[in-house]
Amino acid sequence: MILKTLEKLRYFLFWLKNRVARSGLSAQCNDVKFIQDNPNSTSAIHARDEHLKKILRHAIETVPHYKNYSIDTPLSNFEVVNKKLITSHKKAFESVAYSNKSKIPVSTSGSTGTPFEVYQNLNKKTRNTADVMYFSKLVNFNVGERLYYWRHWNEHYQKNKNLLFIQNIVPINVFDLNDERFETILRQLKNDKSSKHFIGYASAFEKLCKFLDKNNGHLVEGIKIKSVIAISEPLTNYTKERMGKYFNAPIVSRYSNTENGILAQQDYPNSDKFIINQASYNLEILDMEKNIPVPNGTLGRIVVTDFFNYCMPLIRFDTGDLGVMQTINGIDVLSKIVGRKSDVIFNTKNEEVTSLIALDFSMYKGLLEGQIIQNGAKEYVLKLHVDHAFDKEKELLEKFRLYFGEDALITINYVESIPLLKSGKRKLAINNYIKN
Repeated sequence: MILKTLEKLRYFLFWLKNRVARSGLSAQCNDVKFIQDNPNSTSAIHARDEHLKKILRHAIETVPHYKNYSIDTPLSNFEVVNKKLITSHKKAFESVAYSNKSKIPVSTSGSTGTPFEVYQNLNKKTRNTADVMYFSKLVNFNVGERLYYWRHWNEHYQKNKNLLFIQNIVPINVFDLNDERFETILRQLKNDKSSKHFIGYASAFEKLCKFLDKNNGHLVEGIKIKSVIAISEPLTNYTKERMGKYFNAPIVSRYSNTENGILAQQDYPNSDKFIINQASYNLEILDMEKNIPVPNGTLGRIVVTDFFNYCMPLIRFDTGDLGVMQTINGIDVLSKIVGRKSDVIFNTKNEEVTSLIALDFSMYKGLLEGQIIQNGAKEYVLKLHVDHAFDKEKELLEKFRLYFGEDALITINYVESIPLLKSGKRKLAINNYIKN
């Protein structure tokens, strides 16, 4: 009873704070919900067009990098930009209209490359909050309910205890996960009678599932979780099936980044396709080498235009990720999100092979973790962390030879563990061949 009262109190105080601050959150929430729920309606299409026109006009009028563009330049004629270009000419991408206004620095850890920092205006942060509320509501999460957050809690993301209490967040550091820690977490969950949700790295949930498999799942008895949202890494079928089995809760994969926000989320319970956040972004899938659209169903670069960052507009921003777009019932969805272009592996014919083939590792009993490394045109290493139950080396080699090519030189390297990146994420593949 007390826990439910605290949840309601947090919900009330959250909205009271936003009303007092006149943040405009309520209007933003309504806008997001209307566009997302009615994507093909005339009104929603008009609203998106207006969001796009306003950010393009603002960029042309106030951002040095776009000063030579004419005011009626269509989006398709804007340059495609990336992290390297923006970092090298940061001032040129900042709006002069915000020179003396409050702006919020947002930065990535640089775990898969160099750190990247952008600035956001207050309204952009409010819009991000509205996006989070909408997409979280799709999987039963309500403001004020408890969130067990599985990530790397370094000094960049660390919150003080008072803020954690107010936001009802329980931080779980993925670098601390071992059998003893899992037992402690599960005891805590069993004693916690509040409305509970998980959000965190997919690899952390996979590790939890393998721990539960090892213990026949009896440790989850009496634990109720309302939803699970996997972020930052691909969600394997194994993890999705096992988390559903153990916690009997909806589990979805969310596609987001630090510099923008939520870009898409899986369509629970209808399919594994990703609903695009059309209310706040325009997504394009462009050719790997040329800045031209690819046909529907074709793998390409995910390029984003952010409708709401007026402080530092990100227009046709190459996220560095790859994906496939399809149109279903007149609505664009992402049917596949691959991850970094630098994570792509090439077969012996120099054809691209997605790093998602590494998800096949989860199919083998006793194979705890795996990673693919390409060192040459035909040279590959499968780095495996296994236990005594793994006995499918020959079968695994045959499977990956089908991916890489019959003439592939594949070495298996057994290791005691596969280190996480400094961000706490796990890299499925490393291509030393294209780096060199």
